[in-house]
Amino acid sequence: MKLFGRSLEGFAKALVILVAIFLVSGGLCGLSLGIANAGVLNGPSSIWGNLLVAAGLASGAIIVLSLLGIVIVAIVWLISAAVRRSSSPSKDHARPLLDSDKDQENKDSR
Repeated sequence: MKLFGRSLEGFAKALVILVAIFLVSGGLCGLSLGIANAGVLNGPSSIWGNLLVAAGLASGAIIVLSLLGIVIVAIVWLISAAVRRSSSPSKDHARPLLDSDKDQENKDSR
């Protein structure tokens, strides 16, 4: 999956999908609520009114589930990054403090 020219994988891809689901379901929930409040469909007792209520409830449930998924994926991603960073060896190849007077071949440089 590409987004803005970058290839997304793993946690980033899951977050993009969950945010898209959240935004679409939020829009559909607002749309069904707006139509239902306008009274266009002859009140909530008609079949169309019942359909709008069901669509509103479904999109509300999807909003909650996608928001919960976003939070869980973000927390797991942060934990994964912290574990990966702490378990990887340091890349700066810093020499130990007590051996600072020796060169790379372990010869005394004084």
